[in-house]
Amino acid sequence: SFRTQPQQRRRRRRIHTCTIGNTTIQIPMTAPHFIIIGSQKSGSSALFQYLMDHPDAVPTRNYHLWTSTTQQSQSPQSQSPHHHPPTTTTTNAELTRSTETHFFDIHIPSKRQTNYPNDQEYWCHVSQVYATTYFAYDILLQNAMELEHFENEIQEEQAVATTDTIHGNNDNDNHNDNHHHNDNRHHHRHRSSPPPPPPHLFSFDKTPVYMTDASRLPPLLKSTLPWMTKIVVTLRDPIDRAYSAFNMGHGRLSSRSSNGTSTIADAFHTHTLMNLKKMVKAGLVEKKQLVVTSKENHHHDNHDNHDNDNGNDNDDSIHNNNHNNSNSNYYYYYSPVTNLTMAQENEAYRKVAKLTVARGLYEIQLRQWAQVYPYPSQLHVINFNTFSQKNDDTQKAQQMYQDLLQFLEVSPHSWGGGEEEQNHHTNDNRSTTTTTTNNKNHSLSHAQELFTPRNVRTYNAPMHPKTRMMLSTLYRPYNERLAKMLGKDWGVEEWK
Repeated sequence: SFRTQPQQRRRRRRIHTCTIGNTTIQIPMTAPHFIIIGSQKSGSSALFQYLMDHPDAVPTRNYHLWTSTTQQSQSPQSQSPHHHPPTTTTTNAELTRSTETHFFDIHIPSKRQTNYPNDQEYWCHVSQVYATTYFAYDILLQNAMELEHFENEIQEEQAVATTDTIHGNNDNDNHNDNHHHNDNRHHHRHRSSPPPPPPHLFSFDKTPVYMTDASRLPPLLKSTLPWMTKIVVTLRDPIDRAYSAFNMGHGRLSSRSSNGTSTIADAFHTHTLMNLKKMVKAGLVEKKQLVVTSKENHHHDNHDNHDNDNGNDNDDSIHNNNHNNSNSNYYYYYSPVTNLTMAQENEAYRKVAKLTVARGLYEIQLRQWAQVYPYPSQLHVINFNTFSQKNDDTQKAQQMYQDLLQFLEVSPHSWGGGEEEQNHHTNDNRSTTTTTTNNKNHSLSHAQELFTPRNVRTYNAPMHPKTRMMLSTLYRPYNERLAKMLGKDWGVEEWK
Protein backbone atom coordinates (compact mmCIF):
# COMPACT_ATOMS: atom_id res chain seq x y z
CA SER A 1 0.00 0.00 0.00
CA PHE A 2 1.01 3.63 -0.51
CA ARG A 3 2.87 5.25 2.40
CA THR A 4 3.60 8.95 2.72
CA GLN A 5 7.14 10.05 3.38
CA PRO A 6 7.84 11.79 6.71
CA GLN A 7 7.31 15.54 6.43
CA GLN A 8 10.51 17.54 6.69
CA ARG A 9 10.45 20.28 9.32
CA ARG A 10 11.63 23.63 8.08
CA ARG A 11 15.09 24.27 9.43
CA ARG A 12 15.57 27.52 11.30
CA ARG A 13 18.06 29.88 9.73
CA ARG A 14 20.53 31.34 12.19
CA ILE A 15 22.90 33.10 9.79
CA HIS A 16 21.92 35.96 7.52
CA THR A 17 23.75 36.01 4.18
CA CYS A 18 24.13 38.85 1.70
CA THR A 19 26.58 39.69 -1.05
CA ILE A 20 28.92 42.56 -1.83
CA GLY A 21 30.24 42.06 -5.32
CA ASN A 22 31.30 38.42 -5.49
CA THR A 23 31.81 38.12 -1.72
CA THR A 24 29.22 36.42 0.47
CA ILE A 25 28.84 38.03 3.88
CA GLN A 26 27.66 35.97 6.86
CA ILE A 27 26.09 37.68 9.85
CA PRO A 28 24.79 35.80 12.91
CA MET A 29 21.14 36.63 13.52
CA THR A 30 21.95 37.24 17.18
CA ALA A 31 24.09 40.29 16.37
CA PRO A 32 21.76 41.67 17.53
CA HIS A 33 18.86 39.47 18.55
CA PHE A 34 16.85 42.49 19.72
CA ILE A 35 17.19 46.20 20.51
CA ILE A 36 16.06 48.22 23.52
CA ILE A 37 15.01 51.53 21.93
CA GLY A 38 13.85 53.55 24.94
CA SER A 39 12.72 55.47 26.60
CA GLN A 40 15.44 57.59 28.15
CA LYS A 41 15.44 57.73 31.99
CA SER A 42 12.89 54.92 32.17
CA GLY A 43 14.98 52.05 33.46
CA SER A 44 16.68 50.95 30.25
CA SER A 45 20.09 50.80 31.98
CA ALA A 46 18.67 48.64 34.76
CA LEU A 47 17.00 46.38 32.19
CA PHE A 48 20.32 46.11 30.35
CA GLN A 49 22.02 44.92 33.52
CA TYR A 50 19.27 42.40 34.28
CA LEU A 51 19.68 40.88 30.83
CA MET A 52 23.46 40.85 31.18
CA ASP A 53 22.98 38.49 34.11
CA HIS A 54 21.54 35.88 31.73
CA PRO A 55 24.21 33.19 31.19
CA ASP A 56 23.68 33.19 27.41
CA ALA A 57 23.98 36.98 26.99
CA VAL A 58 27.05 38.16 25.12
CA PRO A 59 27.86 41.83 25.78
CA THR A 60 28.40 44.42 23.11
CA ARG A 61 31.99 45.47 22.59
CA ASN A 62 31.48 48.97 23.98
CA TYR A 63 30.08 47.37 27.16
CA HIS A 64 33.63 46.22 27.99
CA LEU A 65 34.95 49.74 27.55
CA TRP A 66 32.21 51.00 29.84
CA THR A 67 32.81 48.39 32.56
CA SER A 68 36.57 48.96 32.38
CA THR A 69 36.04 52.55 33.54
CA THR A 70 33.36 51.95 36.17
CA GLN A 71 32.90 49.76 39.19
CA GLN A 72 30.27 47.80 37.25
CA SER A 73 33.09 45.47 36.17
CA GLN A 74 33.03 44.04 39.69
CA SER A 75 29.29 43.32 39.63
CA PRO A 76 27.81 39.80 39.38
CA GLN A 77 26.51 40.67 35.91
CA SER A 78 30.02 40.82 34.49
CA GLN A 79 30.87 37.31 35.67
CA SER A 80 28.77 35.40 33.13
CA PRO A 81 30.84 32.86 31.12
CA HIS A 82 30.45 34.93 27.96
CA HIS A 83 31.45 38.27 29.46
CA HIS A 84 34.91 38.50 27.97
CA PRO A 85 36.31 40.75 25.24
CA PRO A 86 35.47 39.40 21.77
CA THR A 87 38.22 38.42 19.38
CA THR A 88 37.21 40.74 16.54
CA THR A 89 39.73 43.56 16.30
CA THR A 90 38.25 47.04 16.56
CA THR A 91 39.94 50.20 17.76
CA ASN A 92 38.52 51.89 20.82
CA ALA A 93 38.07 55.06 18.77
CA GLU A 94 35.29 53.32 16.85
CA LEU A 95 33.36 52.61 20.04
CA THR A 96 31.75 54.62 22.81
CA ARG A 97 32.42 54.30 26.50
CA SER A 98 28.81 53.53 27.23
CA THR A 99 26.31 50.70 27.21
CA GLU A 100 24.75 52.46 24.18
CA THR A 101 26.00 52.09 20.61
CA HIS A 102 24.22 55.05 18.95
CA PHE A 103 24.89 53.36 15.62
CA PHE A 104 21.66 54.24 13.86
CA ASP A 105 21.46 57.85 15.01
CA ILE A 106 25.16 58.78 14.78
CA HIS A 107 27.58 56.18 13.44
CA ILE A 108 25.78 54.56 10.52
CA PRO A 109 27.76 55.01 7.28
CA SER A 110 25.95 57.03 4.64
CA LYS A 111 25.44 55.96 1.06
CA ARG A 112 27.70 58.79 -0.11
CA GLN A 113 30.51 57.51 2.11
CA THR A 114 30.25 53.94 0.85
CA ASN A 115 29.41 54.52 -2.84
CA TYR A 116 28.01 51.03 -3.45
CA PRO A 117 26.34 50.45 -6.84
CA ASN A 118 22.98 49.35 -5.41
CA ASP A 119 20.95 49.38 -2.22
CA GLN A 120 21.39 45.65 -1.62
CA GLU A 121 25.15 45.95 -1.31
CA TYR A 122 24.89 49.11 0.76
CA TRP A 123 22.60 47.51 3.34
CA CYS A 124 24.78 44.42 3.40
CA HIS A 125 27.77 46.63 4.18
CA VAL A 126 25.85 48.48 6.93
CA SER A 127 24.81 45.17 8.51
CA GLN A 128 28.39 43.92 8.42
CA VAL A 129 29.81 47.11 9.95
CA TYR A 130 27.22 47.08 12.74
CA ALA A 131 27.72 43.39 13.58
CA THR A 132 31.52 43.40 13.50
CA THR A 133 32.03 46.74 15.23
CA TYR A 134 29.65 46.47 18.17
CA PHE A 135 29.12 42.75 18.76
CA ALA A 136 31.22 39.67 19.52
CA TYR A 137 30.94 38.68 15.88
CA ASP A 138 33.31 35.68 15.91
CA ILE A 139 31.73 34.11 19.00
CA LEU A 140 28.16 34.61 17.82
CA LEU A 141 28.88 33.34 14.30
CA GLN A 142 30.60 30.23 15.63
CA ASN A 143 27.67 29.58 17.96
CA ALA A 144 25.19 29.99 15.10
CA MET A 145 27.10 27.45 13.02
CA GLU A 146 27.20 24.98 15.91
CA LEU A 147 23.46 25.36 16.49
CA GLU A 148 22.67 24.81 12.82
CA HIS A 149 24.88 21.71 12.75
CA PHE A 150 23.33 20.34 15.93
CA GLU A 151 19.77 20.98 14.74
CA ASN A 152 20.51 19.37 11.37
CA GLU A 153 21.79 16.22 13.12
CA ILE A 154 18.72 16.07 15.36
CA GLN A 155 16.43 16.52 12.38
CA GLU A 156 18.18 13.75 10.47
CA GLU A 157 17.83 11.39 13.41
CA GLN A 158 14.14 12.25 13.74
CA ALA A 159 13.67 11.58 10.03
CA VAL A 160 15.34 8.17 10.36
CA ALA A 161 13.23 7.30 13.40
CA THR A 162 10.05 8.34 11.59
CA THR A 163 10.98 6.28 8.54
CA ASP A 164 11.62 3.24 10.72
CA THR A 165 8.23 3.69 12.35
CA ILE A 166 6.51 3.79 8.97
CA HIS A 167 8.35 0.89 7.33
CA GLY A 168 9.18 -1.17 10.40
CA ASN A 169 12.62 -2.03 11.70
CA ASN A 170 13.88 -4.10 8.81
CA ASP A 171 17.60 -3.77 9.29
CA ASN A 172 18.05 -7.52 8.80
CA ASP A 173 15.95 -7.57 5.60
CA ASN A 174 17.72 -6.94 2.32
CA HIS A 175 20.98 -6.79 4.21
CA ASN A 176 23.03 -6.65 1.07
CA ASP A 177 21.07 -3.64 -0.28
CA ASN A 178 22.27 -0.26 0.81
CA HIS A 179 24.36 -1.80 3.59
CA HIS A 180 26.02 1.47 4.55
CA HIS A 181 22.68 3.30 4.83
CA ASN A 182 21.29 0.66 7.20
CA ASP A 183 24.42 0.77 9.33
CA ASN A 184 24.07 4.53 9.57
CA ARG A 185 20.42 4.23 10.62
CA HIS A 186 21.40 1.60 13.18
CA HIS A 187 24.03 3.98 14.57
CA HIS A 188 21.51 6.82 14.96
CA ARG A 189 18.89 4.62 16.62
CA HIS A 190 21.24 3.04 19.11
CA ARG A 191 23.38 6.00 20.16
CA SER A 192 23.32 5.89 23.96
CA SER A 193 22.51 9.59 24.44
CA PRO A 194 22.36 12.68 22.25
CA PRO A 195 25.15 15.22 22.60
CA PRO A 196 24.41 18.28 24.74
CA PRO A 197 23.08 21.18 22.70
CA PRO A 198 25.22 24.29 22.28
CA PRO A 199 24.07 27.37 24.18
CA HIS A 200 21.68 29.72 22.44
CA LEU A 201 23.85 32.82 22.76
CA PHE A 202 22.39 36.23 22.07
CA SER A 203 23.45 39.85 22.08
CA PHE A 204 21.53 43.10 21.93
CA ASP A 205 21.79 46.85 21.56
CA LYS A 206 20.44 49.40 24.04
CA THR A 207 20.18 52.98 22.82
CA PRO A 208 17.10 54.67 24.33
CA VAL A 209 17.25 57.73 22.10
CA TYR A 210 16.18 55.54 19.15
CA MET A 211 12.56 55.63 20.26
CA THR A 212 12.14 59.36 19.64
CA ASP A 213 13.25 59.14 15.99
CA ALA A 214 10.10 57.21 15.22
CA SER A 215 9.57 58.33 11.62
CA ARG A 216 13.09 57.55 10.35
CA LEU A 217 14.60 54.70 12.36
CA PRO A 218 12.06 51.83 12.10
CA PRO A 219 12.50 51.34 8.32
CA LEU A 220 16.24 51.93 8.74
CA LEU A 221 16.49 49.11 11.28
CA LYS A 222 14.38 46.82 9.11
CA SER A 223 16.65 47.38 6.09
CA THR A 224 19.82 46.86 8.12
CA LEU A 225 18.56 43.93 10.23
CA PRO A 226 15.95 42.07 8.14
CA TRP A 227 16.12 39.08 10.48
CA MET A 228 15.43 41.01 13.71
CA THR A 229 11.81 41.00 14.88
CA LYS A 230 12.19 41.99 18.53
CA ILE A 231 11.98 45.56 19.85
CA VAL A 232 11.86 46.28 23.60
CA VAL A 233 10.66 49.51 25.22
CA THR A 234 10.49 50.67 28.83
CA LEU A 235 8.08 53.48 29.71
CA ARG A 236 7.86 55.66 32.79
CA ASP A 237 5.40 58.28 33.97
CA PRO A 238 6.28 61.03 31.46
CA ILE A 239 6.27 63.74 34.13
CA ASP A 240 8.82 61.95 36.30
CA ARG A 241 10.80 60.96 33.22
CA ALA A 242 11.07 64.59 32.10
CA TYR A 243 12.26 65.82 35.50
CA SER A 244 14.75 62.98 35.77
CA ALA A 245 16.16 63.76 32.32
CA PHE A 246 16.44 67.46 33.16
CA ASN A 247 18.23 66.69 36.43
CA MET A 248 20.66 64.42 34.57
CA GLY A 249 21.61 67.28 32.28
CA HIS A 250 21.59 69.96 34.97
CA GLY A 251 22.76 67.99 38.01
CA ARG A 252 25.31 70.60 38.97
CA LEU A 253 22.64 73.15 39.75
CA SER A 254 22.38 73.50 43.48
CA SER A 255 19.13 73.37 45.37
CA ARG A 256 19.32 77.16 45.60
CA SER A 257 21.51 79.71 43.90
CA SER A 258 23.77 82.04 45.85
CA ASN A 259 21.07 84.71 46.10
CA GLY A 260 18.53 82.17 47.34
CA THR A 261 15.93 82.92 44.68
CA SER A 262 16.36 80.22 42.03
CA THR A 263 16.22 76.42 42.27
CA ILE A 264 16.58 73.60 39.81
CA ALA A 265 12.79 73.30 40.04
CA ASP A 266 12.53 76.89 38.80
CA ALA A 267 14.93 76.10 35.98
CA PHE A 268 12.87 73.07 35.01
CA HIS A 269 9.68 75.11 34.97
CA THR A 270 11.31 77.65 32.65
CA HIS A 271 12.67 74.82 30.51
CA THR A 272 9.20 73.26 30.30
CA LEU A 273 7.61 76.51 29.16
CA MET A 274 10.28 76.94 26.49
CA ASN A 275 9.62 73.39 25.27
CA LEU A 276 5.90 74.05 25.13
CA LYS A 277 6.42 77.24 23.09
CA LYS A 278 8.35 75.25 20.49
CA MET A 279 5.68 72.53 20.47
CA VAL A 280 3.02 75.17 19.87
CA LYS A 281 5.08 76.69 17.06
CA ALA A 282 5.43 73.22 15.47
CA GLY A 283 1.65 72.87 15.47
CA LEU A 284 1.68 69.85 17.78
CA VAL A 285 -0.04 71.36 20.83
CA GLU A 286 -2.04 74.49 21.46
CA LYS A 287 -2.32 76.86 24.38
CA LYS A 288 -5.78 77.33 25.82
CA GLN A 289 -7.19 79.44 28.62
CA LEU A 290 -9.57 78.47 31.35
CA VAL A 291 -11.58 80.88 33.52
CA VAL A 292 -11.43 79.95 37.20
CA THR A 293 -13.30 81.67 40.02
CA SER A 294 -11.43 83.31 42.85
CA LYS A 295 -12.24 80.45 45.25
CA GLU A 296 -10.89 77.88 42.81
CA ASN A 297 -7.87 80.08 42.22
CA HIS A 298 -6.79 80.26 45.87
CA HIS A 299 -4.77 77.06 45.59
CA HIS A 300 -2.56 78.54 42.85
CA ASP A 301 -1.89 82.01 44.24
CA ASN A 302 1.13 80.88 46.27
CA HIS A 303 3.05 80.20 43.04
CA ASP A 304 2.27 83.38 41.10
CA ASN A 305 5.70 84.96 41.55
CA HIS A 306 7.85 82.11 40.22
CA ASP A 307 7.43 82.93 36.56
CA ASN A 308 7.92 86.67 37.14
CA ASP A 309 11.11 85.99 39.09
CA ASN A 310 12.48 83.92 36.20
CA GLY A 311 11.72 86.61 33.68
CA ASN A 312 8.95 84.70 31.93
CA ASP A 313 6.05 86.44 30.25
CA ASN A 314 2.88 86.26 32.30
CA ASP A 315 0.84 84.81 29.45
CA ASP A 316 3.12 81.75 29.39
CA SER A 317 2.43 80.84 33.01
CA ILE A 318 0.15 78.02 33.99
CA HIS A 319 -1.91 80.69 35.65
CA ASN A 320 -2.25 84.34 34.68
CA ASN A 321 -4.26 86.75 36.80
CA ASN A 322 -6.88 88.74 34.95
CA HIS A 323 -7.00 92.05 36.80
CA ASN A 324 -10.01 93.23 34.81
CA ASN A 325 -12.24 90.79 36.70
CA SER A 326 -11.76 90.47 40.42
CA ASN A 327 -13.94 87.38 40.65
CA SER A 328 -12.08 85.20 38.16
CA ASN A 329 -8.68 84.54 36.65
CA TYR A 330 -7.48 83.11 33.35
CA TYR A 331 -5.27 80.04 33.53
CA TYR A 332 -3.37 78.78 30.54
CA TYR A 333 -2.82 75.12 29.79
CA TYR A 334 -1.56 73.07 26.85
CA SER A 335 -3.32 70.26 25.02
CA PRO A 336 -3.05 68.36 21.70
CA VAL A 337 -4.19 70.02 18.48
CA THR A 338 -7.32 67.97 17.81
CA ASN A 339 -7.83 68.53 14.09
CA LEU A 340 -4.56 66.95 12.93
CA THR A 341 -4.47 63.81 10.86
CA MET A 342 -2.15 61.08 12.08
CA ALA A 343 0.37 61.93 9.37
CA GLN A 344 0.24 65.63 10.26
CA GLU A 345 0.75 64.87 13.95
CA ASN A 346 3.68 62.60 13.15
CA GLU A 347 5.32 65.36 11.12
CA ALA A 348 4.69 67.98 13.81
CA TYR A 349 6.19 65.65 16.41
CA ARG A 350 9.26 65.00 14.25
CA LYS A 351 10.15 68.70 14.45
CA VAL A 352 10.31 68.66 18.27
CA ALA A 353 11.10 64.99 19.00
CA LYS A 354 14.31 65.74 20.91
CA LEU A 355 12.68 68.14 23.38
CA THR A 356 12.50 66.96 26.98
CA VAL A 357 8.73 67.38 27.19
CA ALA A 358 8.01 65.96 23.73
CA ARG A 359 9.81 62.70 24.54
CA GLY A 360 6.97 61.85 26.91
CA LEU A 361 4.40 61.67 24.09
CA TYR A 362 4.82 57.91 23.92
CA GLU A 363 1.78 57.01 21.85
CA ILE A 364 2.92 59.11 18.89
CA GLN A 365 6.28 57.35 18.91
CA LEU A 366 5.10 53.79 19.49
CA ARG A 367 2.38 53.83 16.85
CA GLN A 368 5.03 54.64 14.23
CA TRP A 369 7.33 51.88 15.48
CA ALA A 370 4.35 49.50 15.48
CA GLN A 371 3.85 50.08 11.76
CA VAL A 372 7.14 48.26 11.15
CA TYR A 373 7.28 46.10 14.31
CA PRO A 374 3.65 45.22 15.17
CA TYR A 375 2.51 45.36 18.77
CA PRO A 376 2.52 43.04 20.70
CA SER A 377 4.06 40.31 18.51
CA GLN A 378 7.29 42.22 17.75
CA LEU A 379 7.12 45.20 20.10
CA HIS A 380 7.33 44.51 23.85
CA VAL A 381 6.54 47.40 26.22
CA ILE A 382 7.54 47.29 29.90
CA ASN A 383 6.18 49.51 32.65
CA PHE A 384 8.98 51.12 34.66
CA ASN A 385 6.92 50.64 37.84
CA THR A 386 7.36 46.86 37.62
CA PHE A 387 11.06 47.07 38.46
CA SER A 388 11.27 50.25 40.53
CA GLN A 389 9.91 48.58 43.66
CA LYS A 390 11.61 48.42 47.07
CA ASN A 391 14.39 45.87 47.42
CA ASP A 392 12.22 43.46 49.42
CA ASP A 393 9.52 43.37 46.72
CA THR A 394 10.85 41.60 43.63
CA GLN A 395 7.77 39.61 42.58
CA LYS A 396 6.65 42.09 39.91
CA ALA A 397 10.18 42.43 38.60
CA GLN A 398 10.64 38.67 38.40
CA GLN A 399 7.38 38.32 36.45
CA MET A 400 8.41 41.17 34.16
CA TYR A 401 11.72 39.42 33.51
CA GLN A 402 10.11 36.05 32.74
CA ASP A 403 7.59 37.68 30.38
CA LEU A 404 10.45 39.44 28.63
CA LEU A 405 12.47 36.23 28.19
CA GLN A 406 9.41 34.52 26.76
CA PHE A 407 8.91 37.34 24.28
CA LEU A 408 12.59 37.25 23.29
CA GLU A 409 12.48 33.45 22.88
CA VAL A 410 15.69 32.95 24.84
CA SER A 411 16.38 30.20 27.34
CA PRO A 412 14.58 30.41 30.72
CA HIS A 413 16.56 31.89 33.55
CA SER A 414 15.85 32.75 37.17
CA TRP A 415 18.41 34.53 39.30
CA GLY A 416 19.93 32.25 41.90
CA GLY A 417 17.56 29.42 41.01
CA GLY A 418 16.54 28.53 44.58
CA GLU A 419 17.37 24.87 45.25
CA GLU A 420 17.37 23.95 41.58
CA GLU A 421 20.45 23.59 39.45
CA GLN A 422 21.00 25.62 36.34
CA ASN A 423 23.30 23.95 33.85
CA HIS A 424 24.57 26.12 31.04
CA HIS A 425 26.95 24.57 28.53
CA THR A 426 29.35 26.86 26.75
CA ASN A 427 31.09 25.82 23.58
CA ASP A 428 33.41 28.70 22.75
CA ASN A 429 36.67 26.74 23.32
CA ARG A 430 36.08 26.51 27.05
CA SER A 431 35.00 23.69 29.27
CA THR A 432 31.37 23.21 30.23
CA THR A 433 30.35 25.53 33.04
CA THR A 434 27.83 24.37 35.63
CA THR A 435 26.36 26.94 38.00
CA THR A 436 24.63 25.56 41.07
CA THR A 437 23.01 27.61 43.81
CA ASN A 438 21.48 25.88 46.81
CA ASN A 439 21.26 28.72 49.26
CA LYS A 440 17.76 30.17 49.16
CA ASN A 441 18.70 33.22 51.19
CA HIS A 442 21.56 33.96 48.83
CA SER A 443 19.16 33.63 45.88
CA LEU A 444 16.79 36.21 47.37
CA SER A 445 19.65 38.54 48.20
CA HIS A 446 21.01 38.27 44.68
CA ALA A 447 17.59 38.99 43.16
CA GLN A 448 17.16 42.02 45.40
CA GLU A 449 20.54 43.33 44.28
CA LEU A 450 19.77 42.82 40.62
CA PHE A 451 16.39 44.48 40.79
CA THR A 452 17.83 47.67 42.24
CA PRO A 453 17.37 50.52 39.73
CA ARG A 454 20.53 51.88 38.09
CA ASN A 455 21.65 55.49 37.53
CA VAL A 456 19.44 56.73 40.37
CA ARG A 457 20.11 60.29 41.52
CA THR A 458 18.75 62.42 44.32
CA TYR A 459 17.11 65.65 43.18
CA ASN A 460 18.32 68.88 44.73
CA ALA A 461 14.73 70.16 44.83
CA PRO A 462 11.30 68.64 44.15
CA MET A 463 9.33 69.68 41.09
CA HIS A 464 7.04 72.66 41.57
CA PRO A 465 3.36 71.64 41.92
CA LYS A 466 2.43 74.11 39.19
CA THR A 467 4.87 72.46 36.77
CA ARG A 468 3.51 69.03 37.56
CA MET A 469 -0.04 70.27 37.06
CA MET A 470 0.85 71.79 33.70
CA LEU A 471 2.52 68.59 32.48
CA SER A 472 -0.26 66.41 33.86
CA THR A 473 -2.80 68.37 31.83
CA LEU A 474 -0.65 68.05 28.72
CA TYR A 475 0.11 64.35 29.01
CA ARG A 476 -3.32 63.13 30.10
CA PRO A 477 -4.90 62.81 26.62
CA TYR A 478 -1.74 61.24 25.20
CA ASN A 479 -1.65 58.72 28.07
CA GLU A 480 -5.27 57.84 27.40
CA ARG A 481 -4.39 57.11 23.79
CA LEU A 482 -1.44 55.01 24.96
CA ALA A 483 -3.72 53.01 27.26
CA LYS A 484 -5.97 52.17 24.29
CA MET A 485 -2.95 50.94 22.37
CA LEU A 486 -1.36 48.86 25.15
CA GLY A 487 -4.53 47.70 26.91
CA LYS A 488 -6.22 48.78 30.12
CA ASP A 489 -4.24 46.32 32.27
CA TRP A 490 -0.84 47.63 31.19
CA GLY A 491 -0.67 50.22 33.98
CA VAL A 492 -0.93 53.70 32.44
CA GLU A 493 -3.51 54.59 35.08
CA GLU A 494 -0.75 54.34 37.71
CA TRP A 495 0.83 57.49 36.31
CA LYS A 496 -0.42 60.53 38.19
